[in-house]
Amino acid sequence: MRLAGDFRHWPRIGRWRIASFIYGSTATRTITPNLRGLPAQILDMAGSTRRLDHTLSYDQNANLAGIVDGLDGMETRSLVYDARDRLTSITGTPGSIGNESFTYDPLDNVRRAVAGGADRRFIYNASTLRLSQITTINSPSLMDYTSNDRGELTSRMRRHCVHPIVERTGQPNSAIPIRSLRVALSQS
Repeated sequence: MRLAGDFRHWPRIGRWRIASFIYGSTATRTITPNLRGLPAQILDMAGSTRRLDHTLSYDQNANLAGIVDGLDGMETRSLVYDARDRLTSITGTPGSIGNESFTYDPLDNVRRAVAGGADRRFIYNASTLRLSQITTINSPSLMDYTSNDRGELTSRMRRHCVHPIVERTGQPNSAIPIRSLRVALSQS
């Protein structure tokens, strides 16, 4: 099964950049650059039907500042960055992705991400400065992360999945056959 092929490149725009390719489904993606060599338009065509038509704009630091959806406008959004080029907010059109916001600590680690009613907090290990947990206001821990001494992720565990029987009994090790449960149970 071929995922993509027939890649074509734009010559002489800094490094070689992809100009177009064909998806395995025979849809063609064409990427038109602006004068800075950044993608100005991304167009997916399946025969004569437009499947995706995005016009992109950038700020003076080459950060993506806006996407205009040329089909139905549902994916139109604007992006805002702080003075350190960190993404701080995304504003989508009504009915689309909605609004998102991000806050950072002085070391540029994401500390909070708010999107679509989800308010996620990112907690870092004080000695290694690596991500150790993602939490929400209503959950003590969504995800736990563990890294080795070289900084490689060694484990990732989802912590908020609780089976309704466990909620009623309050006993994670009650006499429920494990094969009948389709979610992972963990003790906090």
